[in-house]
Amino acid sequence: MKTLLIIVAFCFTATVEAQNLKPYWVIETNNKKDNTILRIYDVQNVLIHEEMINGKVLNVLARKDRKRINKKVKEILNQEALASGKKIK
Repeated sequence: MKTLLIIVAFCFTATVEAQNLKPYWVIETNNKKDNTILRIYDVQNVLIHEEMINGKVLNVLARKDRKRINKKVKEILNQEALASGKKIK
């Protein structure tokens, strides 16, 4: 029974990870809260862009900040796609 549960859990995890194949971003704020670092990773978890935003602290819980980050990420991914000759939606 335990083996069956482990196999089912593994298959579920593999399925969920396989469906989530898109670039993602991470933000980091320093202790002084005077700047934010935006890092963008591709689907292979490779850092493709890093940018420091001085004088602004972004909050991932704030809708306007998430929209701002997503817009910036889309611009950067489009620039990367143009440089490599690929097309991004």
